[in-house]
Amino acid sequence: LQAARKAMANWGEDELNAALSAHPRIGEKPTGGQAHAALSRQEQSAVDSENERLAQALREGNARYEARFGRVFLIRAK
Repeated sequence: LQAARKAMANWGEDELNAALSAHPRIGEKPTGGQAHAALSRQEQSAVDSENERLAQALREGNARYEARFGRVFLIRAK
């Protein structure tokens, strides 16, 4: 964690936006075979993609957050 903080200490707005935009929105299916995509698939596996009501609520919530803050909503939960 300390190494990550040190690495991003000099990031500007463009670098932060690039890092955040590479992450899928909650409820979206991550694509690609890279390690970060595999981690995202694992994180997203608890979302019930068959529940259309939940999927719609996630899409709407994601859109509201992005409209307000200008970037994708991320949360870490275990």
